Amino acid sequence: HYFKSGLPFSGPCFPRDNLAYSKFFKDYSVKNDIPLLVDKTNKQVLKAHLNEIKKICFKNNVKQVLIIGSSYKENTPVIDHSFGEKVITNLFNHTKISVFDFLDQKFLKKKRPNINYYNKIKNINLNHIDLIVIAHNDEKLLKYKQEFLKIKNIYDPWNLIT
Repeated sequence: HYFKSGLPFSGPCFPRDNLAYSKFFKDYSVKNDIPLLVDKTNKQVLKAHLNEIKKICFKNNVKQVLIIGSSYKENTPVIDHSFGEKVITNLFNHTKISVFDFLDQKFLKKKRPNINYYNKIKNINLNHIDLIVIAHNDEKLLKYKQEFLKIKNIYDPWNLIT
């Protein structure tokens, strides 16, 4: 299930546990670089995705971005280490950002109150959106595929929509 293309791992557990394994091995003088290499690789994957999104923004003079999914996985409000939150952090000072999620994103709203939040596509004026970033591999999004395809620029790491 997890061995397919997409985004870097995220959420509160795996990044924390991975670094805890590294410390455990170090504390017991066991040579094992795998946890640190996994963490390093994950950061490189994240950076590559963010660079691609920035390239799209620069090349297409993107003014408004719609992020689909802001938590680290669908059906949760937890944003710890989420890709959606990383995109927001990287684009916040350069573009207007809106977030669509099926679930109320109470943690993100508290952290970023000046972003537009939507839980229904019909409430979003897609005519003003220059880029959609798909941050969840959630098949419920497929029912909105025709709406999303009206937008010229879609960043979809799973090719779910495009």
